[in-house]
Amino acid sequence: MIVIGSCALALLGHKPRRPVACIDLIGTQADIEGLRAALGERIVAEEKLRDYRHAFVLKEGEPFRRVELDFEQTESDRMLAGLCPRRGTLLGLSLQVPSLELLYLLKRSQANIGEYYGKAVGDILHIKPLIGTLGETDLAFYKMRKKECAERRGGKQRFALSISNDEFFRKSGHMREYVHDDLHETVAFTPGQPLFRKCKRDLSLAKIDTDMFEALSFEDRLRMVQEEFMVIGLERFFIPNRSIPRAEVYARGMHKTIRELFVGYFQDFCIDHVVELSTPPPFDFVERFLTAEREGRIRRTDPAPPPPGAYRQIQDHLQKRNFDAARQLAERLAERPGGETDFDAALLLGIAHWYGKDMISAERAFRRCVALQPADKDALFFLGATLCRNHAFAEAADVLREAARRGAQRIELYVSLGSACEALGSPADAADAYNAALRMQPDNPALRAKAAKLRSAAGIRQQAV
Repeated sequence: MIVIGSCALALLGHKPRRPVACIDLIGTQADIEGLRAALGERIVAEEKLRDYRHAFVLKEGEPFRRVELDFEQTESDRMLAGLCPRRGTLLGLSLQVPSLELLYLLKRSQANIGEYYGKAVGDILHIKPLIGTLGETDLAFYKMRKKECAERRGGKQRFALSISNDEFFRKSGHMREYVHDDLHETVAFTPGQPLFRKCKRDLSLAKIDTDMFEALSFEDRLRMVQEEFMVIGLERFFIPNRSIPRAEVYARGMHKTIRELFVGYFQDFCIDHVVELSTPPPFDFVERFLTAEREGRIRRTDPAPPPPGAYRQIQDHLQKRNFDAARQLAERLAERPGGETDFDAALLLGIAHWYGKDMISAERAFRRCVALQPADKDALFFLGATLCRNHAFAEAADVLREAARRGAQRIELYVSLGSACEALGSPADAADAYNAALRMQPDNPALRAKAAKLRSAAGIRQQAV
């Protein structure tokens, strides 16, 4: 079996960027039985996370909370096994350990996938400064791994860039208060001369010409995309909420642009150079914007009011499983000019992300809703259930209990609470949650069996104490 992620980094003598709670492994389906036997009484629960991923939840007091095994065995999995001669030991398990370069390429292969982007890029920023030269064999592995990620989890591209600027703005799902190009002129490294103009054959189209881009110096290529990060940061984050610090405005604009607005070549360029791009420009672009705003040098757009029945349209899109259309419309309504947020649209935006299986964005949207209305039972339920999906089990349990206290009555609430309590090693609490779900759906045999099993486990544990 091959250990990856933060545990592998620690075994190579480097400090992970966050506390390590889970051992991530790559192996075969036969390794499930081997792990079960090796971990023995340390295991308190097992979970089937996907068709190709199995998890063991460990007792309280163990150095790790979980052990997760990916047994898909793709072509790149088999390639990786031959590239890891080094071995290390965790929980008494002898494991193959990838090099720093391979750990970097594992993260890089996931970074173009929307749901993995945030965690992958955070790890890339941590690992890339540590790596050496990438060899041809390493790059062959990366090419195969990235291809597999794109085929299995890439999803459908939201839009092409060969469309008009106006159509791009509509499809990107944001209501603008100021003319986009005026912001570019204001924050450009050379004021009034934004670099994107050197990379377009037709200024009316959103498309950046790659040949013209590559003709720029490397420094100007970095600057050109940084100008876009600044503008997106201002439009999407600072103008609606002017309390956000400049560095955070830049960081949010960078991640929004790379993750959702750039595609193909330009997304790859940004991820490959994210270490260099993560440092904000040396000048105060926020102050430049504020000065231009005070002096009336930035033209305002005419904000369009929400169309009649817009919320019903979002709900119709959700029912028809048109999740991208629901998300785009909800996002436009949620981010209102003047810094106000439409709570109902923000909640629908989170639900659209939820059904679209983008749990990172769903968590962000539901946190926003709870910040706006801390006592809203629906916002609390969805945030708690999302946290459970994102393996933040302790916080999930607290939020779900608060949702129930506020009057939320959903079977999914108690099923999620039961899962969180199981993961936290609290079988009695998990059984109570599943029993609450059973009271709402008494003919569910799976829930009944799970509750009975956990009650039994809790009883055994209490007698041993």
